[in-house]
Amino acid sequence: MKRVLLNKMDALSVFLCLAAIIPGLLIYSSLPEMIPTHFGMYGEPDQYSSRTFTVFGIPLIMACIQTALCVVTNIFWKEKRNGRGEMVIRLLVPVSLYAGLTFMLLYALRKLDSILPFIGVFEAVSLLILGNYIPKVRRNMIAGIRTPHTLASPEIWDKTHRFAGIIYVAGGIVCMAVTLTGAEPLYLVCIVITVFLVPLVYSEILYRRYKEDIKDIRINEDQCYESSDR
Repeated sequence: MKRVLLNKMDALSVFLCLAAIIPGLLIYSSLPEMIPTHFGMYGEPDQYSSRTFTVFGIPLIMACIQTALCVVTNIFWKEKRNGRGEMVIRLLVPVSLYAGLTFMLLYALRKLDSILPFIGVFEAVSLLILGNYIPKVRRNMIAGIRTPHTLASPEIWDKTHRFAGIIYVAGGIVCMAVTLTGAEPLYLVCIVITVFLVPLVYSEILYRRYKEDIKDIRINEDQCYESSDR
C-alpha cells in the first residue's frame, strides 16, 4: 500500500497554521512597528520582531514545521493509529501558534498587562487534554513517551501511558490552581518539569520489575528469527 505523505487531516492542520495570518492582517495597521515575541519568566518582553515578521513570518515558519512533522510521521509511523489521538497530535502546533500569536498581538495592542495568567491557563488546559489522550496512544516511534524502556515492552508502554495520563491531568489541575492564585511563575515551571519527569521514573521502575520477562521475550523472538532463516 502506497504511503500518503500528506492526508486530509495533515492538510487541514497546515492550512490552520497559514490561516493564523488573518487575525494579524485584520489589525495590521493598528499594530506597532516592533512587537514583543519573547518573554522572560516573569512576563517581561525581552525580544522584539517587526510586525511584518510577526504577522506573516511566524505562521509561515510554523506551517513549514507542521508540514515537515506530518511528512515524517506518515513515513515512519508504521503501527496502527488512533484517529482521535492523532488529531490531537496534529493540532498541537496550530493551537500553540494561535495561542502564542494571541498573547503577542494583545500585548502589543496594550490589551494585556501581563501574559502570565494566559500562559498558565494554556499550560493547564494543554496538560488536561494530553492527560485524556495519551493513554490511548499505541506503541510507536513517533508520538508518546518514547524511551528504550517503554518501547521494550507493550506492557510497560501501556502502564506508563496510563499512569502519565493521571499525572498530566493532576498537573493540569494544579497548574490551573497556581495560576488563579497568582503564585510565582517558577512554581509553574517546577510543576511542568515534575509532570513530565515522573512518568519517566515510573517507566524505569516498571522496566526493572519486568526486565527478566523482556529478556525471555527477546530470546524467543531471536529463536523464531533463526528458525525462519533456516
